[in-house]
Parts: sequence; structure tokens; C-alpha cells
Amino acid sequence: MKDHPVSAEEQLRIAGVSTSGRGLGLVEVLVGVGLLMFLFLWLWQVFMQSKTLVVGGQRELEMTNLARSFAAQARSFRAGLLPAVFEPEILHPPTDPEQPIVLPGPGRRHQIFLPPWDAKSFQLSYTIVPMTVPPSPSGKVHTAMLVSLLIATPNNAGEIATFTYPVVVIDE
Repeated sequence: MKDHPVSAEEQLRIAGVSTSGRGLGLVEVLVGVGLLMFLFLWLWQVFMQSKTLVVGGQRELEMTNLARSFAAQARSFRAGLLPAVFEPEILHPPTDPEQPIVLPGPGRRHQIFLPPWDAKSFQLSYTIVPMTVPPSPSGKVHTAMLVSLLIATPNNAGEIATFTYPVVVIDE
């Protein structure tokens, strides 16, 4: 067979490109824009949901860190020296991380060092409630207090959610 030179118009026809010069119609353009808009809105919704989950996770992590720090330090208290605080006492964020939060009671043993927190995102308070503990097998009576950290924070629905982190302090 003999090879013929193929014209540019013939090459475009073989490739499936229209040479009529007509272009896309209004309906095709609107359908394309509609599909792109649908895809964009779907991606935007996925982005916003992931952003909400990340913010919630950060808030939960910060609450957990505050509660663990509070609990670790509260365990070193002497239960017999802690007065009962039945109504929640509000804690204010320290301006200096080296500045302790002092709970009521004699001496300097009732100081808690908490990392600074955002007062707009969290409201911290605590209660100290006496507990009844049965005597040990040797007959020794223990003094026990339930020290609870209460964290109030707005949730995604705009309501205030309160989380309680209890710590039992027992004099040995």
C-alpha cells in the first residue's frame, strides 16, 4: 500500500475533534458548570465537617490535659487538711504558668500548677466533698475527700456541656 499524506483536517476528524466550528452549546456549558458546582459544594461540606471534628478534638485534648494535670497534683494533697467545698469554686486562668492556683486549706501544699487555658473556651471549677471510707482490715480509719474538676465548654450546638473529672484523695 502506498502512504498518502494526511491533511490536518483529516487528522482532527480521526482524533474526534469537531471541525464544524460550532463549539459547545449553552446546555452543555450549564450542565458542566452545574456538575462543577455540585463537586465544589460536596468538597466544601467535607472540609467543614473535618474542621469541626479537628476543633472538637483539640478542645477535648486540652480538657484532658487540664484534668490529668489537676488530678496528678490533687493526689498529693492531705485529705485531712482539705476543707469541704460543696458549691463549685471557679478557677481563673493564670497569667503566668509559674503562678499556682491555690485551693483552700492551711499551708502551701494545696497549690496546683495548671497550664494556661482559654477562658472563652473553658470555665474550670472544683468541688471538695468528704467521703465515707470503710476502715482498713487493721481497724485504721482513713480520711477521704472527693476532689472534682468541673469543665464547662460550649459544644457544637451552642449549648454548655459540663465534664467532671473526679479524684479521690485518701490519707494513708
